[in-house]
Amino acid sequence: MLLGRALLLSGDDELGERMLQQATEKFPVDPLAFFYYAEVSERRGHPDAARRALLDYQALEGEDLDPRRRAALAVRVADLSMNAKDPAAAMEWYQRAAAITTLDAAVLVRLADAQARSGDMAAARETLAKALEKDPGNRAARLLQRRLR
Repeated sequence: MLLGRALLLSGDDELGERMLQQATEKFPVDPLAFFYYAEVSERRGHPDAARRALLDYQALEGEDLDPRRRAALAVRVADLSMNAKDPAAAMEWYQRAAAITTLDAAVLVRLADAQARSGDMAAARETLAKALEKDPGNRAARLLQRRLR
């Protein structure tokens, strides 16, 4: 794990990702190996691997006591799910974040997009209305609004 982290810090993401993947497969495993593996996998465009690593990290570390960090992790998993073309999972994770804290307009737009891509157009429109209420000039919200018509 330390070698993989050092490689990331030196800028060798490809080899760092491989080392961190190996570190997550050998026991005993340091939970941070999953966190760092998720970081580099996300950076290298591997959303499925990054999402799995974050979920494994959370399983080993448990729920964070700080609600802001818990919500941020849920949003990150949701974003990765959208990048992995899994809007149903993304919707679930955005909703988890919403249950923890008030979402800003940008995250509400992403939730509405996930709802729309999952086929729940009524929920998508309702969520989009909340986003536009918070930030009427939000460009992404306006684009999604046009797409949903």
